[in-house]
Amino acid sequence: MGTFQAQKSKYYEGMVVDSVSGAHYDADTGQTTTAVGEPDLLADMRAVEQRETMQAVIRYAGMLAGIVVVAALLTWVAQPMHLLWLALANLGACMAMPVVGAVPFAEDDAEDLPWGVGILMVLGPAVGALAYAVLCVVRASFSPGLVGIFLTYLAIRIPLDGAAGNGFGHLFEAMMPFQQPPAGTSWATHLASLWVVFAGVVGWYFAAMFRQTDE
Repeated sequence: MGTFQAQKSKYYEGMVVDSVSGAHYDADTGQTTTAVGEPDLLADMRAVEQRETMQAVIRYAGMLAGIVVVAALLTWVAQPMHLLWLALANLGACMAMPVVGAVPFAEDDAEDLPWGVGILMVLGPAVGALAYAVLCVVRASFSPGLVGIFLTYLAIRIPLDGAAGNGFGHLFEAMMPFQQPPAGTSWATHLASLWVVFAGVVGWYFAAMFRQTDE
């Protein structure tokens, strides 16, 4: 089947679908399911899958917005617990991602996880997101789950830092892994605020508890 991001088809037993092109393949033989000269009977199904994924992403964006609002209010009320709210928000949001269908479950999308963990650990979520984007372009494949974790962290971190009273300059400095922590911030707090993105990775894996058993 070559190298592509395969996911289990929602509609056909024993088949996988390329998440990038939408093409369906037999899981055992790797052969495409559409014979030469036959009409592409799967085109409508691919369109349905793409539409469902887009609807799931929109639902997730709405849920994420709600989580951000609650976490920002908690941060504004109890600023010393900023890291806790940041971690809990990432955990809950990333747990919701595959449950609503915005990304695959971790067990179906874990090929890039070693790359993701290494990039997150060394470069942090902001610089790491740029590095992973370059890697995806070079490899011509990507993990929707990891992309979701990167974007979710940034969508939560930026407003929560604002609620904690940190300006844009402070946030920019805090996102740089090799730079001295912003004034008044210890190294421990600086690194913890970057590595709290791993709460999102944990949430993505914990989502398997809510997976439908008849999938």
